[in-house]
Amino acid sequence: MSTTHNSQGLDNPSRRRFLRVGLAGTAILATVGITSGVVGFKRVSGQATAEEFHFLRPTDVELFTALVPAILGTALPAKNPQLIHEVVLRIDDTCKRLGSPNQKELGQLLDLLSFSPTRRLAAGIKKSWPDTSQEDAEAFLERWRNSSVGLFNAAYRVLTKLVANAYFAMPESFAASGYPGPLAHMYNAINK
Repeated sequence: MSTTHNSQGLDNPSRRRFLRVGLAGTAILATVGITSGVVGFKRVSGQATAEEFHFLRPTDVELFTALVPAILGTALPAKNPQLIHEVVLRIDDTCKRLGSPNQKELGQLLDLLSFSPTRRLAAGIKKSWPDTSQEDAEAFLERWRNSSVGLFNAAYRVLTKLVANAYFAMPESFAASGYPGPLAHMYNAINK
């Protein structure tokens, strides 16, 4: 009796690949959870945040400081440290306003990207964030954007939306987005 394989069976290369990717994603997340629990690397309520910040810790500030130029690219007029810092402050303001469950999930993502072993494994970033080049940060974002692991795609969207929303709400970004700003006579009438 000859055996024939159904195209929907386990011998289908795309299904095998899907299963392998799913198992790899599960292994990565399990490793992150176990490793962070063992070494005590856990985000806790009331933990010291970076100066001027309410939600972001110093390592989170370093992460976003590295990612802002990579995400905004040419929309950012120049690699201006003060402007980047203002964007990160606005990201912090958004994060502090999130509900507790969302803050917890975002905290887990930031922990994953801050903890050296998991940053290397999940993001492919070998250096600390302050030492990461813009090209390496862009490559990391591109990998997560095009990843077959849904969690990486979702994390990519979260990171890029936080940065884009923070920047494009700033008057400094109006020219890059084509928004001319509020009409002077209306602005003056409202703010008198």
